[in-house]
Amino acid sequence: MFSSARKGMSMSRSGRQSFLRLAVAVIALAFSMSILAGSARAQSSYDGEELEFLRVINEYRENNGLPALILSDALSVASERHDEDMASYNFFAHETLGSSYFPINSEPWDRMALSGYDYPDSYRAENLAAGYETAEEAFEAWRTSPGHNVNMLDAKQRVIGVARIQEPDSYYGWYWTTDFGSELDPTSHARGEAPSEQRSSRNEEDQRKQPERDRQGSGRTEGDGNKDGAGVENGSMDKDGVWEQKTTREGYDLTGEGVARLGGYDGAKDELLQRVRIKRGQKLTYRVRVETKETEHPADGLVIRLTDGAGRHLVTLKSRTDADARRSSDGDGWIEESVDLSRFAGRTVKLAFLAKTDEARPTTFYVDDVALK
Repeated sequence: MFSSARKGMSMSRSGRQSFLRLAVAVIALAFSMSILAGSARAQSSYDGEELEFLRVINEYRENNGLPALILSDALSVASERHDEDMASYNFFAHETLGSSYFPINSEPWDRMALSGYDYPDSYRAENLAAGYETAEEAFEAWRTSPGHNVNMLDAKQRVIGVARIQEPDSYYGWYWTTDFGSELDPTSHARGEAPSEQRSSRNEEDQRKQPERDRQGSGRTEGDGNKDGAGVENGSMDKDGVWEQKTTREGYDLTGEGVARLGGYDGAKDELLQRVRIKRGQKLTYRVRVETKETEHPADGLVIRLTDGAGRHLVTLKSRTDADARRSSDGDGWIEESVDLSRFAGRTVKLAFLAKTDEARPTTFYVDDVALK
């Protein structure tokens, strides 16, 4: 059964979609069938609003005499990837109309199975929302829609996957997906706990690793020059490797001399990327210096941004142009910057420095001392 509620409008499964600024959609399924599933299964990370939604829905269920839901990381993987697909491929539907992860026309239960939640005889359901930033907004949209409310108050459901993403250049900006399941799976866990499949082996793993920790100690060890700690490796840019490099100039090495150098030639498009996990209260710090031959400003630019695991843009944190050449507090040209990343707490993302220059009078952007603190 498919239904959709969009600010007073309805849409059938095969109907033409008419996008509005705010949208919600719902689907529920209880049936027996065979699904071929992949083995993808991973622990998700959750930001503050996703965890707030878990709190709100469980409070709502408790007030209605229902047991609390626990997280399923497998379902959350399915939820997050569907959010990413809807934002990237500009659609809002339960069916997969474009994807970096799933076959086209995949249904919610297909995505769940391919993400590791493979229980074809179980009760499963999905709620979608778009255009809402906060957990409270998404929850209220679903609570006041009969079909979505049924899913949230279904006594058969035991686990939930929850994900929201932001894509500023997309139609709605914010996308939410919650997937529900009636079977506990190995990735399920209460808030603040590890998945059940990991809890059983944690003590054994800790015991195995303890001698290694004792040998290493807590300080920086010899031969560990690529690791700066605080979540960023080789933030001092004094080693090759670690940072993923993309450049339009063949053989051009962006790091390895104690500073990263991006641009510096005509028609440049250079990017440094590194996967990082953002912890609560962390901020990004770095230094940047700009040298240019440009006479008309701005023409060339550097963007500091976060992308998802596939390299798709999430948010621009800061930007610099050739007009910033020689601007600094102490006259040496280095600009020290700090960006609060608290809204991304719990997320694993890619930190990226992207420089572009035009076809004449190039600008060089130097980056150094990158850290999460």
